Amino acid sequence: MKNWIKGIVFTAVALGIFAGVNILVQPIWTEWNHYNTTYGFYEEPENTIETVFLGSSQCIRGFAPPRIV
Repeated sequence: MKNWIKGIVFTAVALGIFAGVNILVQPIWTEWNHYNTTYGFYEEPENTIETVFLGSSQCIRGFAPPRIV
């Protein structure tokens, strides 16, 4: 019984540390320009997005939407 309690306490502490570190190392791009890009995509009106570019930072810096048309 003592080993079960130690295991549960260890797991709880490990999960707490993991959650804290996860908050500290969250990528900056999720709050780019004070705008949450992930939720912003889903807040767009329906049938208004024609193209979605997925990729690294080169994708966000490399494409100029007005020039694509």
